[in-house]
Amino acid sequence: MNNTDLHIHSKYSLDGELEVPEIIDKCIKNEINIISITDHNSINAIYEAIDSCVISGIDYIPGIEIDCSYNGIDLHLLGYNIDWQSNDFEELEESVKKKVMSSLPEMIENLNSLGIQITEDEVVDKAQGKLPCGELIAEVLLTNKKYHF
Repeated sequence: MNNTDLHIHSKYSLDGELEVPEIIDKCIKNEINIISITDHNSINAIYEAIDSCVISGIDYIPGIEIDCSYNGIDLHLLGYNIDWQSNDFEELEESVKKKVMSSLPEMIENLNSLGIQITEDEVVDKAQGKLPCGELIAEVLLTNKKYHF
């Protein structure tokens, strides 16, 4: 019997936390034998996952979750068995990075104008190399006792 999980996020995703080897270990412990790591706008986990899965006996399907919008609606498009070696994915990741980083100052400014004091440096430091997102800004605010109620 196959146990499958085709929607896993790793540390390479804005909302992922686990390293690829940790994901593989959890899959082994839970007898999951077919997986796809579908990080948001990133294929970086694929490089690690392919080798780890071969060694672990897990079937791996290269995947991605692309954040996009259609007619003003934000969507998450899942792609499986992608040509992960295509330059298109590097270009996608770079494009997303530029958009996120260029929108950060405005997000900070909007919060500051509402009386919520936070700096860009605080958010970037908390991101630890990942792209800053709304959830991360909330985490920074939650660590500030000023905003505890």
